[in-house]
Amino acid sequence: MLLKIIKKLPWHLERIKDICWSSTFHRFILTTENYGICFVYENTISLHNANCFKQEKFHSCTCSNTSLFLTVGDYGSSIME
Repeated sequence: MLLKIIKKLPWHLERIKDICWSSTFHRFILTTENYGICFVYENTISLHNANCFKQEKFHSCTCSNTSLFLTVGDYGSSIME
């Protein structure tokens, strides 16, 4: 299978730790080292539309139809909803 790049976002802030798609929010959710959570809109895929919230140093993310689940990078950390 051949993959094709549709859109690209030049990202210069810091390392992206994880990314997931939220069908509830209709946007991508990124976890980063220092910016915490960033929301990026699918239709524009641009840095100025990324709303970042510095709450904790989140490690990974995933979504269900109703919730966002996050973990921090510490050993034995809890899953936050």
